[in-house]
Amino acid sequence: LSIVSYLIVQIKKQKKWQLLQKQRKITILSRPRKKYKKREKKNSKKKIKHESLIEEIKKKREEQLRKSKQLQKDINDYIDGVKTPESLRRVVDSCSTKKLCPSFELTGVCRHKNKCSKNHREIFLSNVILITGLYFNFSVEKNPMESNTNVALEFKNSGTWHYFCKFYDNIITKLKLFGEIKTLKCYWRNKKHWRANLYVQYDTKRAAAKAWKNLKGRCYNGKPLVCKFINVKSLRSVVCSLTNCPKSNEKCNYLHISKIPHNKYIQNF
Repeated sequence: LSIVSYLIVQIKKQKKWQLLQKQRKITILSRPRKKYKKREKKNSKKKIKHESLIEEIKKKREEQLRKSKQLQKDINDYIDGVKTPESLRRVVDSCSTKKLCPSFELTGVCRHKNKCSKNHREIFLSNVILITGLYFNFSVEKNPMESNTNVALEFKNSGTWHYFCKFYDNIITKLKLFGEIKTLKCYWRNKKHWRANLYVQYDTKRAAAKAWKNLKGRCYNGKPLVCKFINVKSLRSVVCSLTNCPKSNEKCNYLHISKIPHNKYIQNF
């Protein structure tokens, strides 16, 4: 009897152990499933957020396209002789609650671009057009660290001046087609956000609108032209007054103007 009872007890223990092992297997198998379900939930939330972001971006692009088409239509009507539409008179502030960006107000350009913490006030019609990064030459685009190397010896000042005269003759014939030019200024060898920018001041706003319409979207020297109207009354306060600046062009905080051939279009602006 004692042996039989002992065997019965052992059998019961073995069954309990087997049950425990089964439960353990079930728990082990259920763990990755729970993790997988959690991951699925996270991924589904991420997908929903991603889709919502894509929809917002699409809506913004559609809105921008609609506004650009409307702006193009208003400018075309204005060029044809219609009075200035109200949409062209409006002023847009990037951050209306903040102070105006001094660099953008004085030159129409800011090195921080859209990331600037200050307010950028933009207009849609003016007699002054800014064409960014139009003039291209190695002497303009080269790294300042290369000025003491042998690479700079291949490009003399006379060569850069000859190249600029060619550029001037080429661009002035096209800009004259849209109206009478008052002032033309090109900045080079300056900081990146000012470098190779061309400012064109026309006699009337209609002439500037014609130039904006015909130049926008075109390419020059393999680069797309980026044109915009700027509300700059004068650049005299920003231009470096020294003929031979003791600082290098890259370090000076004022604009350095290139000479205009034949001393044309150099009215005070």
